[in-house]
Amino acid sequence: MNGNVKKRKIYAVIDAKDKAFLELRDIDKILDDKKKTKAKKAIIYIANDTEVIQTVKDYALDYAVKIQRTTWRIPNYKS
Repeated sequence: MNGNVKKRKIYAVIDAKDKAFLELRDIDKILDDKKKTKAKKAIIYIANDTEVIQTVKDYALDYAVKIQRTTWRIPNYKS
């Protein structure tokens, strides 16, 4: 093996949560993963109906964790 091979850098850690409430420990987990992998970004995808209290939003914002809502579990209304 060539000694000049560079390790690949991890750009982002991404997690998805399908739960009623996003919690501080969810943010802590992705921050831990980000630190271990030396990733530049952290993103958590959540279901549309997942509740996120202001404390969790602020904590995520303070540590640059993006919380992204998805269309998961949006009722399909047909007219």
